[in-house]
Amino acid sequence: MVDAVNFIPWGFTLLSVLIAIYSLVKNNTKEDSTTTATVITKLENIQRTVDKTGDMVTAIQNEIKTLDHRVTVLETKIGSADDGR
Repeated sequence: MVDAVNFIPWGFTLLSVLIAIYSLVKNNTKEDSTTTATVITKLENIQRTVDKTGDMVTAIQNEIKTLDHRVTVLETKIGSADDGR
């Protein structure tokens, strides 16, 4: 026959361990959710920065094309002026 006096402390111990494990798992899930939300926010910020950088590169390329055209026009005018001398 199982001695009830020995069973009760072990039962409480087992119940306490199970509650502790449940609490740890639940807290880790909340921390994981917070961490995931933080990572998503940071990735969105990085994406915005990359988009801005891409826009800036496109604008610089357009300015370079404009300047190249202007230099070509000036070279043509200077070449025409040298031919007339």
